[in-house]
Amino acid sequence: MTVQTAGRRMRRGVEIQDRIGSSRKEDTAARALEGLLGSDKHISSEFFYDRHGSRIFEEITRLPEYYLNRTEKELIAEAGIRFADGLCGADIVELGSGDSSKISIFLGRASRGARASARYLPVDIDRSAIERSARDLKQNYPELRIYGIAADFSGGLEALPPPERRRVFCFFGSTLGNLLRPAALELVRRIAGSMREGDEFLLGLDMVKEKSILERAYNDGAGVTRRFNRNILKVVNALAGTGFDPAKFRHLAFYNKREARIEMYLEAREQMTVSTPLLKDDIIIREEERIHTENSHKFTKRHIEEISSYAGLDIAGIFTDKRKWFSLLWLKKKALK
Repeated sequence: MTVQTAGRRMRRGVEIQDRIGSSRKEDTAARALEGLLGSDKHISSEFFYDRHGSRIFEEITRLPEYYLNRTEKELIAEAGIRFADGLCGADIVELGSGDSSKISIFLGRASRGARASARYLPVDIDRSAIERSARDLKQNYPELRIYGIAADFSGGLEALPPPERRRVFCFFGSTLGNLLRPAALELVRRIAGSMREGDEFLLGLDMVKEKSILERAYNDGAGVTRRFNRNILKVVNALAGTGFDPAKFRHLAFYNKREARIEMYLEAREQMTVSTPLLKDDIIIREEERIHTENSHKFTKRHIEEISSYAGLDIAGIFTDKRKWFSLLWLKKKALK
């Protein structure tokens, strides 16, 4: 683990703690391959987000079919007005921070003095995304202090500075929906465990809606989501020395109504044998066999109540659009009795 203070590439007032470092490739290659060895093949969605994958996802957020980003930004602007005066002296923790577009809207509603006294803590598995975001934010808000943490959600929570200031947690983009329901509940409970009385939590959730609307968002006409899905194979190639050819896979994304989620797969166009120096045996992929790459769960009012109850957090409010397509949940740490 290293801590890098701002240097030539970073502006003053920026630090990044690297919880991944050079050992990531060795530590994660086996995990990337593990899901490809059985009959129910899968690759964890965390492997989407190398430098290139993060950039493709930024393209996705600008697509006309991808309503999530536009709708949530409107809600973040509304929430930012409510939180503007409350950011003074606070630590703003953004999990899965990605680019700076959403947090910039949130911060833009506060005064310069509030931003100068606050500190922004982005947590993202892609260090380069944190670096780009920090540069953009410092250009717009030079008074803002930034302490980035390159880590997954678990490592990021462990690496947070001691809670000496009030914290506002932000988890935008309905990223929680990528986890299976039990894991999502446990993550929110862990976040709640990092909160003290008076801390607040803004959680973005994509709501259940018509199947056609959901499926269009993950099957865009320009094929950007297809590129994003296939890129995960390039990440596995880089980590494990495999020779997957992404062009030999179809992109599939459809809504599973029973589970209330979009499921994303890569389907093999032909049978193939893939080798890696990390395994004795080859990986056999049959024609039309699918590799599961992502779930994107959608939420209902019942799910919202379940999340707050399980985590022991109070619902202070819910920001939602007129169509009720997306919700920004405002949670508070319950007072100790």
